[in-house]
Formats: sequence, C-alpha cells, structure tokens
Amino acid sequence: KSFRHFLELNEQLKIVKNSYDLDLHNHFQEIRRKIDVQREELKDQIDKISLSMIDRSNELERKYSKNLDEYKVEIFDFNKVIMNINEKFFIDGVTNSA
Repeated sequence: KSFRHFLELNEQLKIVKNSYDLDLHNHFQEIRRKIDVQREELKDQIDKISLSMIDRSNELERKYSKNLDEYKVEIFDFNKVIMNINEKFFIDGVTNSA
C-alpha cells in the first residue's frame, strides 16, 4: 500500500514537474518574444531617425550648393586684370584722358 502510494506521488510529482517545465519554457518564450518586438520597434525608430538625418543633410547640401552657385567668383587671372587696366588707362604708354 505504501509503495503504491509512493508511485502515485511520484506520478503526481512528474506531472507537476512537467507543468513547471512547460510554464518556465512558456514564460521565457514570452520574454524572448517581447524582446524581439522591442528590438523591431527600436530598429524602426533608428531607421526613421537615420532617414530624417540623411534627408536633412541632403537638404543642407542643396542649400549650400545653391549658395555657392549664387556667389560664384571667377578665377582670378592677374594678367587679364593688368591688360584691362592698361586698355582703360593707357594707349601705347600714353595716359588715356577719356
């Protein structure tokens, strides 16, 4: 009778242990699922921030490029400047009175 009682207790213990194993596994499975969902949400946030930064940098590049085009300075040619000055003020070494 005691041995039979012991076997019944042993079976109940196995059932309880299996239940705890399953509960434990399910608990950690849920933790991993939540972590995965958070990871995906964070990746989406990072992607949005990165794309926003890239868009802003493209916008700034266009703005500065436009500014450079508007304020473009011709390459300074010293010899050309000297010739223009000479043409305006001198004719064959004589001062142009005009």
